[in-house]
Amino acid sequence: MSWSNPTKYSNIARKVSIFVILIVIAIGCKSKKKALSEEGYEDIATAMVIEKTIASNAPANYTSIRGKGRFKGMGTSQGFKIDIRQAQGETVWIDISANMLGIKVARLLATPDSLLLYNRLDKTYMRSSVEELQKFTGLANFHYFQALLSGRLITTPPRKTMMKMQEGTWQMEFSLENTRVRAVFDASSYFLIRQEIQLPEGERLIAHYQKNDRGDLEQISLFGSYEGQPAELNISVDAIDNAKPTFPFEIPRGYKAL
Repeated sequence: MSWSNPTKYSNIARKVSIFVILIVIAIGCKSKKKALSEEGYEDIATAMVIEKTIASNAPANYTSIRGKGRFKGMGTSQGFKIDIRQAQGETVWIDISANMLGIKVARLLATPDSLLLYNRLDKTYMRSSVEELQKFTGLANFHYFQALLSGRLITTPPRKTMMKMQEGTWQMEFSLENTRVRAVFDASSYFLIRQEIQLPEGERLIAHYQKNDRGDLEQISLFGSYEGQPAELNISVDAIDNAKPTFPFEIPRGYKAL
C-alpha cells in the first residue's frame, strides 16, 4: 500500500482510530466474572514482589514518545509515524502522520471523561463522553488505556495474587472488578514485559513491551480483534522524554461530525 493515495491514507487513519478507540472502550467494559485457574500457581501473599513491580514501573508525570507504527488488520497493513504525549492521570494525545511525506493524518485526545478524534483526510471528527460510550459498550476506562500505552500494569494487583516464577520471570494472575488479568515481569528488573486482559465474550487484549535498562519503552505491541478479525498495532520508539508537553487540539472548521 502506498501513502501517495489519499483514499488509502484515510482508510488506515480510520482503521487505526477504530482500533485505538476499541482499546479505550473494551478494557473498561463490564465483563462476566470467571473463575481463575490455579494450576501452576502458588496462592501466597506476594506483597514484597508486588511492591517491587509497582516501584519499578512507576509512571512519570509527563511522557512524550515519537516513533514508527505499523497497523495490521481489517485487510490492511501499513506503516506510519506516531507521536504520543501523556500527562499522568489527565491526558493522552496521539498524532498520526505519513511515513514518507509527513502528511498529518489523524489526531486523538483522551481524558478521564471524554474522547475527541479528527481525521484530516476525511474531514470528519468524533466527540464522545463516557456517558455516551456507556450507552453502547459499558464503562470506558481512561486509566487502563493510559497504562497500556505507558508499559504499566492496568491496575494494582491484590496483595494475595496467584503467582509463580518461571524462566526468569514473575508471572501473576488475578481478578479485579470482574476483569481477568495475567502479567509477566522480568525477575531481575521487575519491569512489565507482557499483560493479557480477558475481555467479554472470551476475547483478549494482549500487550507486549520491550524496555531498556532504565525501563524506558523501546517497543509496544498491542494485539486485539475487531468484528472477529485479529488486529495488531506495533510502535517502535525512536525518542522519549519526560518534559511537560503540549496537547494542541482544535477541530478545523467545516469538519463533519460522526
